[in-house]
Amino acid sequence: MHLLCISFNLLQVSCCATSDLLSDRLNYPYFLGLATPLNYTTRVMLQIVSKLGSQDIQVVFTEGKYGESAVKLVLNLAQSFNVCVSHTVRVYDHDNSINSILTNLRKYPNARHVLVFIASPLMPTVARAFNNMKAPHEFLFIGDNCFNHKDYMLKYPNLRGSLVVAEHPIPQSDEYKAFLRNQDPTCEELPGSLVYFMQENLNCYYEFSFRKEFPVKCNRELLKKFPEHLEPWTPYLIKSTTALVKGAYQAIKSMCPQDTVCQEYRNSPERVVEFLKNVTLDINGDDRDIDQLFDSNGNGALGLKIYRIEEHDFVEVRTDCLNFHMIYIGCGVDRSVITPL
Repeated sequence: MHLLCISFNLLQVSCCATSDLLSDRLNYPYFLGLATPLNYTTRVMLQIVSKLGSQDIQVVFTEGKYGESAVKLVLNLAQSFNVCVSHTVRVYDHDNSINSILTNLRKYPNARHVLVFIASPLMPTVARAFNNMKAPHEFLFIGDNCFNHKDYMLKYPNLRGSLVVAEHPIPQSDEYKAFLRNQDPTCEELPGSLVYFMQENLNCYYEFSFRKEFPVKCNRELLKKFPEHLEPWTPYLIKSTTALVKGAYQAIKSMCPQDTVCQEYRNSPERVVEFLKNVTLDINGDDRDIDQLFDSNGNGALGLKIYRIEEHDFVEVRTDCLNFHMIYIGCGVDRSVITPL
């Protein structure tokens, strides 16, 4: 895809891609990403381990580019944090592999701190497997965005105390929720994917749907509750799309006399990229478009938050500073990292 974008001078703005390879502007000159690159996240996770006084860790990761690039980063960076990677556990998409995770981790019982990089589709099953620990604190799991799902992570009592290093939260859009609530598949034809999302979200089914594995029929009263659960990435998708449109509009206004796409705009993607980098939006819901989305390299600039999983919620933990750039240069996580704010 990126070769096509380079050939046709097309820009890419991603909401959720975290691969550190995408930060290479020689290979991806027209790419911007709102999410924090994985090389920053792994540094923060290793710094947490170091500040907690641990020298030995294990890493659990799924096969594929995401998990394999994460474990490669950990192996390359661990020594600079005086941390030894005692063991890595590759997880495959089948029950035997997932159910054997704890057995594999117990081969190195002294390496209690475990960094976790699991692809989202497998995380609910892996979380259930983690909950089978012999004792609540047999291992301390530290996960990245794969842990940032309260709907199933809070179900398991043995996961309490685990740490989550996740993207800075963006509030869900009330306008988007209102738009979804106005969609009624009994009155108009909607894409099948949206209908299934509605059914899954409300735990009900429509009579005309091919997928009827839910317990009750959908009705207008249930529809009023829609959507009950939206992915944490949803606002990132909305903001990245808004940034692309706003940045492109500002570039056209500046570069094209007729306020429509002109040849200079088409032939100067590097200039358009600069407009996108400078886009500011309202991130925190205070109705002020002052939040910078991208840094000078086009990486996400919103930063990371660190949470501890408790009985009823994720609790933000104390740090010397919360911005991941500052953590990255050594401001660090306080030893009281397991103490709530």
